[in-house]
Amino acid sequence: MPVANPKRRTRPIVIAAVLLGIVCAGFGTWILYDVLSPREALYHQAMTRGNAIVAALGSYKSDHFEYPKHLSALVPAYLPEIPEPFQGAQWGYNPDDNGFLLEFCDRGGFPHFWTTSNYTPGQWDADSG
Repeated sequence: MPVANPKRRTRPIVIAAVLLGIVCAGFGTWILYDVLSPREALYHQAMTRGNAIVAALGSYKSDHFEYPKHLSALVPAYLPEIPEPFQGAQWGYNPDDNGFLLEFCDRGGFPHFWTTSNYTPGQWDADSG
């Protein structure tokens, strides 16, 4: 009677264990970076939306030779709507003769801003559109 080769029986188990390890590592990375770090996702969303508003402000200024008094002046010619930085947040917008300040505060209260002027972050009136 032939003797079974023990290496042949363990090879599928080793392959399955390696594949399971790769899947678990990928799933763990997804959990750490996408599920457990929603703050970074909100920040990225707000920055993307802010960049679109800044581009629209530049286009508005090119056409009108000044920045709008309110963000709502960008709708609908420059933007279909003024998006929130993220749900429940508002933009702060303050134009002057030299430029503007556009900012939002993240959920931790830390301000993020774009400016073409000498404003101090936090010195603005909320303008939700």
